[in-house]
Amino acid sequence: MQTFQRSRNQQGNAPGISTATVVALVLLVIALTTVVTLYGQALAENGALNNGTVSKDLTAARQVDKLNAEIQKIRSETAGSRLSPEEWCRSSACCSAGTS
Repeated sequence: MQTFQRSRNQQGNAPGISTATVVALVLLVIALTTVVTLYGQALAENGALNNGTVSKDLTAARQVDKLNAEIQKIRSETAGSRLSPEEWCRSSACCSAGTS
């Protein structure tokens, strides 16, 4: 049987890149990954929040949600009534408008 031995360079170290080179490459990869990630995040967030359009759209969406909830409540309250929810709403608005 033959035993295989690594060939050694003149300094007696194993052939290949040095430990310092490996450490430098690992640190370079970590730095590049961090820079690319932060740059990508900045691109994704650029213009993502615009207070004017977000607040207007959000306010409109909330108002629509409130109206939908109110309509659903009226429908559930008037489920056994002879009047349709629209008729009930008109009659209650008419009565409340006259009393205030």
